[in-house]
Amino acid sequence: MITAKKQQQNDNPIKFYNQDREYGEFSNFYIAEITVDGKVWPTSEHYFQAMKFQGTNEDYVEKIRLAETASECKRLGGSRDHPLRSDWYNFEEYRV
Repeated sequence: MITAKKQQQNDNPIKFYNQDREYGEFSNFYIAEITVDGKVWPTSEHYFQAMKFQGTNEDYVEKIRLAETASECKRLGGSRDHPLRSDWYNFEEYRV
């Protein structure tokens, strides 16, 4: 039998929702290029949003990759004018 030990709650969580504040480098919006399969992505948010459409519309994936800001790529990734990859909800859980 395997038992899980309950994690202790931290009373001082690290908040990193704003890239311009302390710990901002942990935000998906933090400007730090990443390279995946030979393609450069301006932020991890660009990659995350584009993966929603991988295999369904490669032109749209590229549009997201080339978006000027992370906010813009998030807006594009939120669009439902293009079909999501069929395994997105399983893929998201696996990758995130």
